[in-house]
Amino acid sequence: MTAPDGSQPAPGFADVVLDLPADLCLTYSVPADLAGRLRVGQKVLVPLGGRKAGGFVVACPADPPEKPPRPLAGIVDDQPLFGPNLVSLVRWVAGYYFCSPARALKTALPAPVRKNIRAAPILEAGLAAEPEEIRTAADALAKKAPRQAALLEKLLEEPSRRIPAAELLRLCGASRSSLNALKKKGLVTLTAAGRYPSSRGEVLPTVPHRLTEEQETAFGAVREAIEDEEFRVFLLHGITGSGKTEIYMRAIAEVLKRGKSALVLVPEISLTPQTGDWFRGRFGERVAVIHSGQSAGERAENWRRIASGEAAVVLGPRSAVFAPLADPGLIIVDEEHETTYKQSALSPFYHGRDTAVMRGKLEGCPVILGSATPSLESYYNQKAGKYRLLSLRTRPEEATLPAVKIVDMKAERERQKSAVSFSDALLTAVKDNLDAGLQTILFLNRRGFFTVLACPECGFVSRCRHCSVSLTYHKKSGRQVCHLCGYSDPPPRFCPVCRARKLAFTGRGTQRIEEQVRKIFPSARVRRMDTDSVGRRDSHREILGEFRAGKIDILVGTQMIAKGLDFPNVTLVGVIMADTALSLADFRATEYTYQILTQVAGRAGRGEMKGTVIIQTYTPRHPALLAAVRQDYGSFFEKEMRFREELGYPPLNHFVSLTVLSRNEEKSLRVAEHLARRLEPELEAGDELLGPAPPPIHRLRGRYRHQILVRTRGVASTTRALRKILSRTPRDRDLKVEVDVDPISML
Repeated sequence: MTAPDGSQPAPGFADVVLDLPADLCLTYSVPADLAGRLRVGQKVLVPLGGRKAGGFVVACPADPPEKPPRPLAGIVDDQPLFGPNLVSLVRWVAGYYFCSPARALKTALPAPVRKNIRAAPILEAGLAAEPEEIRTAADALAKKAPRQAALLEKLLEEPSRRIPAAELLRLCGASRSSLNALKKKGLVTLTAAGRYPSSRGEVLPTVPHRLTEEQETAFGAVREAIEDEEFRVFLLHGITGSGKTEIYMRAIAEVLKRGKSALVLVPEISLTPQTGDWFRGRFGERVAVIHSGQSAGERAENWRRIASGEAAVVLGPRSAVFAPLADPGLIIVDEEHETTYKQSALSPFYHGRDTAVMRGKLEGCPVILGSATPSLESYYNQKAGKYRLLSLRTRPEEATLPAVKIVDMKAERERQKSAVSFSDALLTAVKDNLDAGLQTILFLNRRGFFTVLACPECGFVSRCRHCSVSLTYHKKSGRQVCHLCGYSDPPPRFCPVCRARKLAFTGRGTQRIEEQVRKIFPSARVRRMDTDSVGRRDSHREILGEFRAGKIDILVGTQMIAKGLDFPNVTLVGVIMADTALSLADFRATEYTYQILTQVAGRAGRGEMKGTVIIQTYTPRHPALLAAVRQDYGSFFEKEMRFREELGYPPLNHFVSLTVLSRNEEKSLRVAEHLARRLEPELEAGDELLGPAPPPIHRLRGRYRHQILVRTRGVASTTRALRKILSRTPRDRDLKVEVDVDPISML
């Protein structure tokens, strides 16, 4: 007998990954009464010591283990939470990115799913009386209970519609107590609506756009792969605003026609609301959006909708690559170059893009990697014949690229006799845009108000107690904050080294830019969007919604606003400081600079009106900047590859990073040197060991770091060597060793 997901009934044994802090995978026997029901992907209960623990079935081996296993205690959920192909993907992640299969599986499964959290019934509010009676009640409540009156007014806009209570409260800025009071008065009803809604608010339907000749060619190639149900990787390289999303939509429609599903990865949660609205407008409630910003119940409910086949289009950031789609016919990675696709906080340090490509291979379906600024790895792969290049060189409907002006801030500083945030050219352009009723984006990839507090007498710099970085001053809280570990304290009143009282704040962040813009243009409606301003749930949706509705004139922000967003009324983009990434001690600094400048410039002039981009810089002749101005990826790629070839850097080779962390600096170095001595003889011929050496951020969250880099042609041989030597390394509670395959940052 075959299960609905195609898997076979369990034989006599089951390999179970336990949902415990320790990464354990144990084998159990399957009792006869469970054998016909057990499937890979189910959550089960197993005996462990004198208690029961939860776990997930990852395999059903035919051969018994050496020791007689204990029997399973029961099945928690008949519906599998994932299928055999996802288990294969998890095993690949564990092997390539150097972790245990149990650790990889727990990374793939969101915590609410592992903990079997169920979404609470969603309450919907509706009117309990005729509109005339409600209108009278609303008028009577207007003065003594304005929040209650506001709730009634909102419900009166569409008297027959029921609105999710949480959404109604958010729209009216009211509390649950106000809604309960209206229920007691017999004016409002609250009823359970079942499962968690897949979307919030109304979404306007969208219709397919007419394709350009370039789009037709690109779509035709993808459609052919979909029809053949064959794994192929397409690199869709289109300039900003060239219509990549429409090709995604057409391709997904083709997949859905064939009864299959589609997975769409986006780089930032901040992009998900707008992108989710686009996809829901085309495909309705068949779309499920999943990301870590959702409530536990919402995330678990969406996972179950996907696993059951109710949702056929899945949209989300990096972690969505593990979504339990039963039969994917297409995988899309939008803005494939983005560094946010790389997991950097916890092992496994997997890359969402590369994991998506491997999933496409395992599922036997095409993969589209889309970007206006492809990663050097992806472009190199298409040059090598691994990927097929699809190019979009023009914008649809005769839209043109924005005019770009470079402002030399050295000359501006000399002319204005001081360092300034804004050139005269940028201020004039902002004023003209405001006068014309058009919108402006001001981009600076630094959070906070001031970035450095220093003593001009002795050179002291206020630094984090736990990390090797300077603290950033946040004016609203009046505190200095470390953006790596979160440590904060009030700024000192005098220098702790020389006791001088004239400490100087320098540098600028988005908070300072926002304040300066408000002072220069007091009548403008100004908002800021960075990780400090979008801490509340749905705040990113709120800000972008206001911007789209024309309620914001000037949006100040970091890289959150630099990619993927499409606002036709934005005709001016100002880059406050284009040199931020160039100062990083990282071989990818030039690539990051080209990508971020090209992406942020692409936010201008996406509608009928021509756009303008003003880039302020202290290095106006830098090759990456000049290539970004022309959107000339070809010349940028050729120059950057020559640099990478000379040094043997990726994508020509792989890096495998081994970082030793300890609260004792001497111990960190001593252990790193010991591991390097043992590792070097185990490497393949041609591989090179670099280090150990302290990385630029030598101390992080209280631990000193020493790094070993292996430059290698083959990751598998290097990780085999690492497993061998690390398995013999004594455990030490004050010692941590991290292995990062294909690291994207050397910091």
